[in-house]
Amino acid sequence: MPRTKSPKSKHRTSKMSKPLAGGLAALAGVGLMTPSLLAQVQPLLVIEKADISSWAPSEKDAALARALNMVPARLNELPGEIPDFPDEARPVIDMILTLIAREGRMSITYNHDDTSQLMGYGVTFSVDTKTAEDARSMHRTLMGLLEMSDAPFPIDPSERFEGMSQIATPAGQVHFGPSNAGGGWGYVMQFGAVDDPSDGFDALPASPDGVTSIVRAHMDFAALNPLAQMGRQMAEGFMGDSPELDMAFSSMEESGLIGERTIKIDYNAGYTDEYSVERFSMVDSRHAAEALGLPIEPLRRDELRAIPGDAVMASAARFDFNQFNEALDMMGEFGLPIEDGLAQFREQTGIDVRTDVFGAMGDAVAAYTSDSTGGGSLLSGVVLLGVGDRDRLAGTLAKLAGLANQAAQMNEHAARYVSVASWNHGGQDLMSLRFNGIPIPLELSLALTDDWLILGATPQSVIAAANQADGHGDGGLATNEAFTEQLDGGRRYVSLNYLDAQRLGRSGYPFACLLGSAVANGVRSPGLRDPGLVVPPFHELMDGARASVGGSYWEGEDYITEWRGDRSMLVQTSVMGGAIGQFAPLIAAFTIPAIANSRQFSLGDLRPTALARMLRAGVSIDPLDRAVIATMAAQAQPKALERLKGGLE
Repeated sequence: MPRTKSPKSKHRTSKMSKPLAGGLAALAGVGLMTPSLLAQVQPLLVIEKADISSWAPSEKDAALARALNMVPARLNELPGEIPDFPDEARPVIDMILTLIAREGRMSITYNHDDTSQLMGYGVTFSVDTKTAEDARSMHRTLMGLLEMSDAPFPIDPSERFEGMSQIATPAGQVHFGPSNAGGGWGYVMQFGAVDDPSDGFDALPASPDGVTSIVRAHMDFAALNPLAQMGRQMAEGFMGDSPELDMAFSSMEESGLIGERTIKIDYNAGYTDEYSVERFSMVDSRHAAEALGLPIEPLRRDELRAIPGDAVMASAARFDFNQFNEALDMMGEFGLPIEDGLAQFREQTGIDVRTDVFGAMGDAVAAYTSDSTGGGSLLSGVVLLGVGDRDRLAGTLAKLAGLANQAAQMNEHAARYVSVASWNHGGQDLMSLRFNGIPIPLELSLALTDDWLILGATPQSVIAAANQADGHGDGGLATNEAFTEQLDGGRRYVSLNYLDAQRLGRSGYPFACLLGSAVANGVRSPGLRDPGLVVPPFHELMDGARASVGGSYWEGEDYITEWRGDRSMLVQTSVMGGAIGQFAPLIAAFTIPAIANSRQFSLGDLRPTALARMLRAGVSIDPLDRAVIATMAAQAQPKALERLKGGLE
C-alpha cells in the first residue's frame, strides 16, 4: 500500500535533508562530471594472496613450514581437550583455517551503473576451494551455522547467481556460495553493487620478472571521487561557502587523492631464487610529489659517504625543510595565530624560525648506528641534518645555547648543575648538555660541519660521525658489499635504508628461537606429531644471510619503493628482532616507570574496604602514605581504621 503524504509534508524540508539530497544527487551524477569514472566498474582496492604453503620458500624455513601445516590437526584436537566445547564451533574453526591457508582475494569496487546499493560500492571476498565439491561443502557448513544462529534476515536462493544464496539487508544484498566465475572453483561472498565477483582483479599489478608473488594489491583513488563529491555537497549544505572546506578539498586534489588526476598504488610481495622482495608503487604521482612530500632529486654519493661502511642500521633521504614553513603557512590559513607567535619568539630571542632555522637547513637527512660511532648499539646512533647556510645556523645554535643557559640561571638548583657547554675536540666545535657534579649517564651533544648538523646521545658518537662526514673516516656506506649487492646499480635513489643481517641477526636470533619453540610446542602431539627443530642452529641459519635494503626512486611518473632481503622468514625474523632490540633500553626507560606508577595508589581514595582490596592485590603504597592514610581515615571516620584492619584479615 503506497504511503500517503499530508499536504504540509511536501513543502517541509529539514536542514539535514538539503545536504543529504544534494549529496545523493551529486553521487548520481558524478559520472557525468568526472571522466575517470566512465568505466562501468572502478576498483578501489583489490588484494590477492597466495596459498600459505608458498610463503616460506627457503630450505631454512622447511621445519617452520612443516610445523605450520600441523596447525589444523592441532586445532581439531581442541574440542576433545576443552570441557563443554561447543560442537558447532568445530566447522567454524575448519572454515577459518581454510580461509587463511588457501589462495584468497578481496575487492572493493565502484559500479557506475548501479548506485542503488551501498551508493554504488561493492565488496567481494573469495577463497580458492580447488573443486566444486569443496565449495559446496563449505556452503552447507555456513548455511547450517546461519540456521542455528537465527539470522535476522531471510536467506533465499540467489536470484542472480546460480547455486548461491542471498540475504536482503537494508544496506544492500549479500550473495554467497560456490562460484566458478573466475575460471576456477571457489567460495564467494559479495555485498552491495557487484555484478561479477571477478570484477576489478584485472587491475592487480603483474609480478616483476623472476618474482613469485605471495601478495599483490592495487588501490585506485579515482573510485573515491563519488564519495568525495557527495561529502562536499553535504558539507556545503551544512557550512555554506567555506574557505576552509575549499582548502581541504583542494589539498586532497593536489595530493592526487581525488579529482581528475588521481594516483594509484600497486603492491607486490614475493621472492626470487636469491632474495625476498617487496615493491610499493605510487603510480602517476609525480604531479602530486610536492603535495605528498615526495623527494625528487636523487641522493649524491658524497651524502652516502657521510654514513660509515660499518653501519648496522642506516637511513638517508632527500628532504625539503621548507615543508615546515609551508605547514606554518597552512596553519595560519586555518586561522591559527602562527605569525603572531613567530613574531613574539623573534622579538624575545632574536631568532627568525623561518629563515634562521628552516631556511638555514639543507636538503638531506640521515640517521644510523655503527661500530665507528660507538659499537653499533643504540648509543652509537646519530642523526644528520643537511646544512644549507652554515654561518646562519651556527649563529642560531649559539643564541639557543645562550637562552638555555639563561633559563638555567633562573633556577637555583639548575644554575649550579645544568649547562649547555660549547667546547672543542681535535678542531671540531661541539655543544653538549652537561650536569656538572651529578653522575647522570647522559651527555647529549651536537656538532656542525660544513654540510651537516650532527646530533647524538654521546659526544664520542658525534665526534666520530663528524670525522666521517668531513672525509676522515672510511669510504662510506657505498663500500659495504652487503649493502650494494641488494641495489640496482642503474637506479637514482632518493632514499635508502639498510639493516645489517649478520649483526642484527646475532642479537635477534634468541627471539626467533623463542618463537620457534612456541610454534613447535603448540603443534606437538605425543606419538602423533613433532615438527622437530623449527629454528636451525645459529650458524646454519645465518650462513649467507642477505642484508635488508630498501630504496625509493622515480620511474617515469611513478614513485617506487623496493625492499630486498633474505628469502628465509626466520632470518628476517631474527633481523627484525635485532633491530627492535636496539631500542629495548629506550622502550624500557619509558615503560618500566609507567608500569611502576600504575601500581601506585594516591591519597585520593580513603575508603577502607577499597584500600584493603588494593593492598591484598599487591598495590604498592609508600610507608609514609600508609601513615597519612591511616591518620586521615581515623580523623574523618572514627571506625574507618578498624574497618581497614578488618578488611585485611
